Amino acid sequence: MIGLLVEGLRHSLEVLDLNTRETAILIWLAVGLLGLFFIKNIAQSAGQLIKAFFAPILIRAYLGLITYVTLIVFILARLGLWGLDNLKTTLVWGITFAFVTMFRATKLVEERGSVRRLLRETFSGAAVVLFISQIATLPLWGELILFPLLLFVGLLLAVAEGRPENAIVVPPLQFVAGTAGLGILGWSAFQVATHFHHYATAHTVREFGLPIALSALFLPYAYGVGLLAEYQSAFIRLEFLGRSKAFVGHARRRAFWAFGGNLDLTRRLVRDIQLQEVTDSMATLALIRREQTLAARERTPPAVPLQLGWSPYAAIAVLEDTGVPMGDYHQTNGSWGAESTTAKVWNELGSYRLSGSVRGGEVAATQLAIDLDIDYPAPKGAEALFEAAVSKLVRLIVPGSEPLPSLPRTTRRKGFLLPNGVVAHLTRNSWGDAKYGGYCRRLVLRHPAAPANEP
Repeated sequence: MIGLLVEGLRHSLEVLDLNTRETAILIWLAVGLLGLFFIKNIAQSAGQLIKAFFAPILIRAYLGLITYVTLIVFILARLGLWGLDNLKTTLVWGITFAFVTMFRATKLVEERGSVRRLLRETFSGAAVVLFISQIATLPLWGELILFPLLLFVGLLLAVAEGRPENAIVVPPLQFVAGTAGLGILGWSAFQVATHFHHYATAHTVREFGLPIALSALFLPYAYGVGLLAEYQSAFIRLEFLGRSKAFVGHARRRAFWAFGGNLDLTRRLVRDIQLQEVTDSMATLALIRREQTLAARERTPPAVPLQLGWSPYAAIAVLEDTGVPMGDYHQTNGSWGAESTTAKVWNELGSYRLSGSVRGGEVAATQLAIDLDIDYPAPKGAEALFEAAVSKLVRLIVPGSEPLPSLPRTTRRKGFLLPNGVVAHLTRNSWGDAKYGGYCRRLVLRHPAAPANEP
């Protein structure tokens, strides 16, 4: 039995045709894993990690990954672009790219342009340089020495770059890493140049093009997995709020067919299902159509008569232009509004928070507000940002041919009239002391059509 296992292992290694670098990495990984299992606490934690790694939901993800990659390989093999001698490259690509990308699939969906960035990296000149550096490797003893040293330098560099107090050691570490990389590239390029006929084969061309083709063909699957995960995450909260699984599943499917990859609209739908306490499919379909209508209105905002108020979308655009991230304009408890989604901004001198809100009716906004919260010591630039935002908001409600009115700084609430009957309220309230305190500046612009009970 042992003889058969050894023979099978030997045959597998022959098929994989590992180079010295890959062999060295496997040796060091085996040594590291064995060493970890001799440490009691780490061994127990490793057991729990392995158990979590093979959770049922992850096993399904692994099976989906393997099935999709197998399908790609089968198609490439039928086209004569893949052979058994490419198995090792396929396995390495699967571990280093496909596996890692699948666990970062949600970022492909959330981060705008991430798929295009990955494609550019796949087809960039860096791929050529990386391939050349891996064609010819050092003798096994050299790779065994080089791998732990470069790993150690890489870890030191990662830690140093994340801590400003260690910035002084970053350039030397980058120099060492860069020099080692150039040395490896130079050695490999020299070997290719002196043994060109050995490397200039159809197999080498396939080895170079295979990871690129696999990556390009895998990205749609990874994006689909990320999109599915985001939809699951968005709708799971409805189950926590008591909605039935049948209702949640129906709403998720309807949202997918209506919105596709637009996660922003999907999250708005889930929020509105909660706010309006929707529990049936017909009301869900009505909400979906409503979200589509509001999205179209955002893309092409309608003109708003001055006597009714201001365009809420124009006001949101002004606030976002001043650096205040805003949510969408939507209905909440019978009224309409949009709130900022910003958090505190920190710099070396202190912190501040710039926020805003837009309130009114479905067609027109009738109240605009912007707030500046300062923590002492007051950071530079925060007041200037607030003043710029105030000027842009006032310009929104004052015709372009008229001069902007002067808005005084004050420590108490003050109401004064602007053109077209708009009332401005300016507040400056302090709290705490000069060391552990701060202040808040707030501007509120109210249209004559604003309800009297609007806060």
